[in-house]
Amino acid sequence: MTPAGIKDFASIEPQSVRAFEVDLNDDGEKEIVGSVYSTLYLGTAGYSLFILQKQQSGYKNISILVFEPQRNVYILKNKTNGYHDIKLSGSNHNCVQYVAKYKDGMYQWSYKQ
Repeated sequence: MTPAGIKDFASIEPQSVRAFEVDLNDDGEKEIVGSVYSTLYLGTAGYSLFILQKQQSGYKNISILVFEPQRNVYILKNKTNGYHDIKLSGSNHNCVQYVAKYKDGMYQWSYKQ
């Protein structure tokens, strides 16, 4: 494969990135929640949801979440260990819905419906 072919295969286009800032632990500092919908970040289990928390030396990933393609990310009022729970669901009510909770220093899947 040529370098141009590799770039075409592995490039991340702006339209394939979804991200937003939200204070997940109500400490006044916003975390970044995002996902890359690209073949470069698509594993056999699905896409990765990145949750980045600001540290003195930069950002730390506090997520180990892999999910099937979903359209909606909801920050729930419910909290686990001081962090808001997160729900992912599709655009219709028949899609699988996932809920992630903060445990052992990372967001982890709690259940899927």
